[in-house]
Amino acid sequence: MQLKNNEIKDIIIDYLKNDKSNQAILIDGEWGSGKTFFIKEKIIPEIKEKHTDVPVYYVSLYGISSSNEIHNLVSSQITEKYIEKHLGKKVTGSLKKIERAIKKIAPVINVLKEASGVGIDFVHFNELKNNLDIPTKSIMIFDDLERCNMDVITVLGYINSISEHSDTKVIIVANESELGMQNTNEDLSQKYNFILNINKFNKDSNVSKSKKANNSDKDSNKSLINKGLLDEQIEEYFPVNSVYEKVKEKLIGITIKYEADFDEIFESLVDKYVKSSQDFIKSKKDVILKIFTENNHSNIRTLIFSLTSIDKIYGVLNKIDFDKEYLETEIGKIIKYIVMQSIYIKTGKHKYVWSEDSKYGEVYWEDNYYKIFGKHDFGYKFVDDFLLYYFYDEKDITNTVIERLEAIKSQKELLTEQKQLSYNIISSWWECEDNEIEQALNKLPSEILEEKYDIRNYRNIIMSLLQIKNNDFGLPLNYIEDIVNNMAYNVKKIDEFSGIHKQWFVAILNEDVEYKNLISPILKELDSRDNKWIKEFQDYLSSDSEFDMKFEELCEANKNSFLEKRKFMSILDVEQFINKINYSNTKGIYNVITGIRDVYDFSNLYDYYLDDINTIKNILSRLNENSLSKSKTKSIAIEQLKQMLEEKLAILNREN
Repeated sequence: MQLKNNEIKDIIIDYLKNDKSNQAILIDGEWGSGKTFFIKEKIIPEIKEKHTDVPVYYVSLYGISSSNEIHNLVSSQITEKYIEKHLGKKVTGSLKKIERAIKKIAPVINVLKEASGVGIDFVHFNELKNNLDIPTKSIMIFDDLERCNMDVITVLGYINSISEHSDTKVIIVANESELGMQNTNEDLSQKYNFILNINKFNKDSNVSKSKKANNSDKDSNKSLINKGLLDEQIEEYFPVNSVYEKVKEKLIGITIKYEADFDEIFESLVDKYVKSSQDFIKSKKDVILKIFTENNHSNIRTLIFSLTSIDKIYGVLNKIDFDKEYLETEIGKIIKYIVMQSIYIKTGKHKYVWSEDSKYGEVYWEDNYYKIFGKHDFGYKFVDDFLLYYFYDEKDITNTVIERLEAIKSQKELLTEQKQLSYNIISSWWECEDNEIEQALNKLPSEILEEKYDIRNYRNIIMSLLQIKNNDFGLPLNYIEDIVNNMAYNVKKIDEFSGIHKQWFVAILNEDVEYKNLISPILKELDSRDNKWIKEFQDYLSSDSEFDMKFEELCEANKNSFLEKRKFMSILDVEQFINKINYSNTKGIYNVITGIRDVYDFSNLYDYYLDDINTIKNILSRLNENSLSKSKTKSIAIEQLKQMLEEKLAILNREN
């Protein structure tokens, strides 16, 4: 069960009140869980409030390598409390660096007198002298136990001496999963010697017993020493974990598992680490914490990283002069992206790579071929630049966001305009009044001519018109035919690949003869366009130019046409293909690999490209006939091409 922060505080306060117990409390938490923040910001203030007469000493064991260092740190803490009590906090602050170097009583007195001119009477001197030994009636907190550079058993022994032999309550803060796992290096040579002696004794004993039975074993004393085996034996004879558990059983009375309660500490973190956007970030608390919860991430350092990054970037965003409606929505997206990217960067799961000319776009958090189903957010390159390199350009951020906001605003205005289009009535004609349908039908022809619709809407428009016609609205067939002819004309004007192909139109109502007859002008234009692209593809192969990026672009542009015709490699001329491979450079071969892989990038190739089998076999045969290149790098590239073609051929042959 995970305890709330207040519950942990209550347990600790009750423990401190119990005079009969001299065992310590262990606060156990994972790295980054916020243990230190919780102790310093929550526990110590609470203790000081409830135990005003008892001094609280906090010691970090990070990097400590000897018991003397621990004692010096403890002594320094006590000295600081003493000076604060008798000379005031102002003097304490001015002498803080000097205090850390104090090792003995005499230097303390001399330094204090020389540095501040303040005298110390005999009573104070004795009090200081006594306190520089083992403290009494005090609370000692030891943090970072797992990060000290010495045997944890030795450290716990020192802490145990404080806990047992003085009226001192001890709180230990550590990541227990990293405790007791270290193989101490102290006395390691003696341990090796001990193990070697045992091994020698066992070996000599075995040899003496078998010497008479077998005098030929002359190499029995020549066994090599195996360090790995020695380490295993050391662990067996000197089990650190076992010793740790015994020491823990004696020293620690209560172990509390600490996990950061983000909901409780969020405002404290904002107040401590955020410089200028506290109110704004606090208003986004639920959004930020929801992302951490959804990603099962509870590292307080990542949360702090997110908060400070939001603070810096929001300082720029808040100055942008744009319509509030659009700006606030986009800032919300940017905040979400900052938090998500912070988590992924800190966990090493993902580092999105932006292309050179990209400023923003959809960022997919998981590798997924069908990306539409993957987890994604809208991201900005300037966020990554800041999170990864702490680089940001205020002017560039402002211009990038304004550019994005203007595009969003323009798109919204276009959608508002499209809502006034006739199709919004025609697509749900059965819910409309007759006069509304009539007005929409009157407007539709001019809207088609003016190309107010995306071509993807054409299919649904035709289907809706047929429904209206077949429900006795008196819509003549030639009206629909004129609409379709104008649509076909628009298709003909497409210069670039649009992602629309014949299957888009024939997949629906394929059995409807009237529909099939109506769409024939559109299909004719799509065929013509496809043939034009394929001809360009074939012309490229027959040209004298080397393979280059153009091959990849043509494969991408034509892959829907290839899929529809169920042919790709089979439309190639094998001789032309091999010749072009022969005089292309190494980079060109990789362009070929990428282009072919893009077309064949799905598992059920055998459902579409069986006609390509013989062509692929012929190409592989020609590639295997002889070495087409003396270049080592090109030979490697050709081998990769062959391997890829063999893999695709194996898939195609799966159903044969």
